[in-house]
Amino acid sequence: MSARPEEAAQVFSGGGRRGTGALHLLWALPVAVLVTLGITLVAGVAACGVSGCSGGGFGRSTDLQPLAVVLVLVAGAVLAAPPALVPWTPHRAVRAGCAVVVGLGWAGFAWLSITGVL
Repeated sequence: MSARPEEAAQVFSGGGRRGTGALHLLWALPVAVLVTLGITLVAGVAACGVSGCSGGGFGRSTDLQPLAVVLVLVAGAVLAAPPALVPWTPHRAVRAGCAVVVGLGWAGFAWLSITGVL
C-alpha cells in the first residue's frame, strides 16, 4: 500500500509539525562552524606557512596560496550550507540569500584575516 503524496510530504517536512525545521539549526550551525574553523586554519597555514605571513624568521611560504583560496571558498560553502538547506523559513529565496551572504561574508573575512589586512 503506497502513501498518498500529502502523507509523503508530511514525512519529509518534519512530520507535519510547524517550526521544527528551525530547531535543526541548533545542531547544524555549530557543526558547520567547527568544520569551517578547521578548514580556515588549514587555509591559513597553506597561505603563509607555519610561521605566519610575517615570516617569523623562516620566511614566507606562498607555494600553496592557490590552495588556500580554494579552502577559504570551501569553508564559506560549508558555513552557508545549514542556512540554505535547513527549512527555517518557507521562502527558498530568503534561505538562499542568507546563505550567500553568510558564505561570501565568511570567505572574505577569513581571507582578509589570513592575509593580515584585518
